[in-house]
Amino acid sequence: MSNFLIGAKAIGRKLIELGLLEPEADDAKLTDRVYYLARSEKLKIDDRFGDQLITTTEKLQRQISKLVS
Repeated sequence: MSNFLIGAKAIGRKLIELGLLEPEADDAKLTDRVYYLARSEKLKIDDRFGDQLITTTEKLQRQISKLVS
């Protein structure tokens, strides 16, 4: 079973947990950073649920592996 991450805030918190983003005091800044990463295609987060980004932890980790390899 996949662990879904719904919304930029949830994705951002996972990226912080993985050590790829610095913690932000403001959730709005974190959300902006995640949307920037998605728009610039640095992280390919193509799935959406309404206007929210959606991914799974497995997809996110595969994307990160591609970035660091």
